[in-house]
Amino acid sequence: MPREPGLSFKTLLVILLVTTIAQTPSALMLVSMSKMFDAITRAKVEILATQEASEAEVSFVNRVKNDLELNKRVLILIGPYKRLYGEDFSYQLRKHLVFVEQSQTTEELFLILFDKTFHDRLNQESVNGILAHEMWHIFTMASGKVRPGQREEIDADDFAVRYVAPDVLIALYRTYEGDNSMREAKISNLLRQRQTAYDADGPSTLLRTGS
Repeated sequence: MPREPGLSFKTLLVILLVTTIAQTPSALMLVSMSKMFDAITRAKVEILATQEASEAEVSFVNRVKNDLELNKRVLILIGPYKRLYGEDFSYQLRKHLVFVEQSQTTEELFLILFDKTFHDRLNQESVNGILAHEMWHIFTMASGKVRPGQREEIDADDFAVRYVAPDVLIALYRTYEGDNSMREAKISNLLRQRQTAYDADGPSTLLRTGS
C-alpha cells in the first residue's frame, strides 16, 4: 500500500530513544536498544521496537510458518506505537492494538506489530492465539488470497483454534474488539467451534494449548 505521510525516520528514532531513556534510564537498556536497532536496520525495517519478542514467541511463529509452509520472513515488533506515533504512524496501528503489514522495503518480510502496553497485559496463550490469527493473515497476503472483511477474520480464527482453545480468543474479543458487529460475529463463530470440538472429542479438547 502507498506510504502515508508521517514523521521522518530520524525524528521517530529520537522520539523513541528519548522516551525510552526517560522511562528506564539505565545503561543496560541503552545497550539493548543499540543491539535491537542494529538488528532492525540490517533487516531493512523502517519501524523501531523497544522490546524484543521472547524466544517462545519466535519459536511459536516459526512453528506456524512450518505448518503453513510459508516461505517468508516474519518479524515481531513490540513498541509504544499508539502512544508515540498516533495519527502519524503510517502502518495503521493507530486503529489496532496488533497489526500485520508487509514491509515497505522488501516483499519477503512481514511485520507483526504489537502495541507494548497491550502485549504486556497478555499471558503466553493469549499471545499465541493472536500470533496464530495474524499468521493466517500473513499467509493470505503472501498468497494473494485475502478475503477482506468479516470472512477473513473468521478464517483467521478458524486457523488459530488449531493452536489455542476457542475460549482464549473469545476472552480477547470480549475485552478488546471495538467493532460490535465484528465482535459478535467472531464470538458466535468461536462458540460454534467450541461446541463442535466438545461434541467430537469431549471436554478435553477445550483444554488445548499452544505448547
